[in-house]
Amino acid sequence: MQNFTGVVIKKLAKAANTAKYTVEWDSATVVISADRFAKAGWISIDVEEESKWKVIEEWIEEFMIKKRVNITAKLVVHYQKVERDDVESSDEDKPPGRGAKV
Repeated sequence: MQNFTGVVIKKLAKAANTAKYTVEWDSATVVISADRFAKAGWISIDVEEESKWKVIEEWIEEFMIKKRVNITAKLVVHYQKVERDDVESSDEDKPPGRGAKV
């Protein structure tokens, strides 16, 4: 999991740098599911602090005690795109273009 997280962070940073934006963490949600557990019963938890991870661990532990199989916890992280202040607009640097010749 740590290797995957590191790769994702590097790809996100590279894409943001190429697009001349920075990204800020906006929110995260974990969805916990298991086999033979209806989609309507999936547990969705907003992760804002470390204490929320304890809640997620407790739910997974409860599923394990109830002998649920194929327990899945999907983490979805939303980032917000923010313009960088240190990058000047490319439109400002270009001299005025000439019109088409007729």
